[in-house]
Amino acid sequence: MSMNDVERACVLTSGVFLLVCVLILSCGSVLGQVTASGALSGTVSDQKGAVIPGATITVTNKATGSTRTTTTNGDGEFKLDLLPAGRYDIPTHSASL
Repeated sequence: MSMNDVERACVLTSGVFLLVCVLILSCGSVLGQVTASGALSGTVSDQKGAVIPGATITVTNKATGSTRTTTTNGDGEFKLDLLPAGRYDIPTHSASL
């Protein structure tokens, strides 16, 4: 091998090494964006089984105290997406109390 070939091999090796380092470092930032979340859904009904449209549902994260609120649709159904993983309080109320 001539000196020129050795220099080319070093430049090529350095370039490949730099590319591998960039790829490894960029993967860490992608993995760092993954979070654990879930969804909560259900149907609100009265004691006789009739659905309750327009009912307000509020969930509170026990660890952070943050709340999310939604309203049931015409079929009494609700869904809260992208809730951070954790334990939640879901209070229930009755108009007859």
